[in-house]
Amino acid sequence: MRRGPVPLLPLAVAVFCSAGLARLLWVLVGYYMVGRAERHHLETAWMIFIAVAIAAAACLPAARWTVALPSRAVAGPAMLVACIAASLLLYYRSLGVGLLSDDFVLLSLSPFAATDWQFFRPLPLVAWQLIHPLAGPAGLHVMNAALHGINAFLVYRLTRFLLPHAAPMQSVFAAAVFLTFPAAVEPVTWLAGVFDLAFVTAGLLYFDALLRGARRGAAPALLALGAALLCKETAVILPVLGWSLWFTASPPVRTLVWSTAMVIAFAAARMLFSDPPEISAPLGYFLKEMASRPFATLGAPFTAAELSDAPILFGLIPQLLIAGLITTYLIHRRHGLKPLLPASWILLGVAPLLSYFFISDTLQGSRYLYLPLVGWSILIAQLSDGGENRSLRISGALLVCVMVSYGLAGTVRHQSPWASAAATRDAILVEARRAVAAHGCEAATFADLPDSLEGAYVFRNGFAEAARQAGLRVVTGDAAPAGCPFAWRDGSFVATPAASGSDFPRTK
Repeated sequence: MRRGPVPLLPLAVAVFCSAGLARLLWVLVGYYMVGRAERHHLETAWMIFIAVAIAAAACLPAARWTVALPSRAVAGPAMLVACIAASLLLYYRSLGVGLLSDDFVLLSLSPFAATDWQFFRPLPLVAWQLIHPLAGPAGLHVMNAALHGINAFLVYRLTRFLLPHAAPMQSVFAAAVFLTFPAAVEPVTWLAGVFDLAFVTAGLLYFDALLRGARRGAAPALLALGAALLCKETAVILPVLGWSLWFTASPPVRTLVWSTAMVIAFAAARMLFSDPPEISAPLGYFLKEMASRPFATLGAPFTAAELSDAPILFGLIPQLLIAGLITTYLIHRRHGLKPLLPASWILLGVAPLLSYFFISDTLQGSRYLYLPLVGWSILIAQLSDGGENRSLRISGALLVCVMVSYGLAGTVRHQSPWASAAATRDAILVEARRAVAAHGCEAATFADLPDSLEGAYVFRNGFAEAARQAGLRVVTGDAAPAGCPFAWRDGSFVATPAASGSDFPRTK
């Protein structure tokens, strides 16, 4: 049988996709193995590859079929219990970390007596005031881990709705990627990360009510949005994400309009009581960071030290997994440009942060990626969907399973610095009591406290509150010179030169 001519457009797209992938692989090897490529080379190579992938998805017709879904997916209550149990088990090491840094300050605040309206977040603090007297810091850690599990379940529900033609396993993949993401350790393990956890919980409930509860009116969605705004101010982006759902669903316009009006009113009220954010660097730099850093951290959620010690294991392989998922998607696309929706959520999720957005080499600030992680998890699930093609289903499932395995190991690994930070906090408080008792000080000042350990906060803030809880009188502010001055040196407090004389304030 004589074959017809090869269509020029698919051939051209295949050539360009192959060239883009080859360029990306070359730069990945040069960056992680040879050391002859720099970060901006890697960013450029990824952008070229993604641009080619978008062009391919736009130019070629998407494959269309109806996947036969089973009559019952994973039962809702069973999946919820499984997600919460998995989160508690995964973060079991964090349950005994206790309070660190800002946690001490937040615990001492009255939820509705905000001294800084720019950070008015009362709902999580109300929960703290209820839980801490009954269960202590361990109860607060259980709440964080449980919220993370609830969020994974809500990601599962959202994925089921946004990918109606995909197999139910894709929704499970999205929940697993979200649950085991290694850079989510900061918001889950650090108690102050409750603001990000809680506002994402409320935000996902907002999407759930928006998409599934149209018959009930706007009230459930607006209540969830209001709760999100009272958890963290970056929830103002939620209606924008709601409007973006028009590309795949039909959310009720009336609810979206009311949501937008609520957010505008909230933002206007906040602007009256707080100063606008200061931009300490060129705006172009922040825009570049907000466009590249989220994808860079989501693609390689490991510290600079880990990437330096094992560049192939932590740098090259995770990014090859993502390149493999994109490549298999381009081979036999299922939904055309639909993956752009969850990808856009990654960028929109950090948009309200502007000058506050920063992720350090030790993954400090990775809590800012907690909302974008929702879009990332759905994106990975969508790219792994092989539809009726058995080979693509198997390859996609294997790639995601390897990614989740990396996440499990990384999540456990990244909890170790927080345990070390907790041990350092205890040592500091013990040594502070010992120093005060040895010098008979009525009040004392302490300097050079460790800010953090490998990305885990120790006493960037909150030492005065922690010391007062331990029964010490710490002098701060204008009264500081009147106290006995000590400095942290090599695991203990030593009297500074100003304290070596006989003019220490003594107890009577």
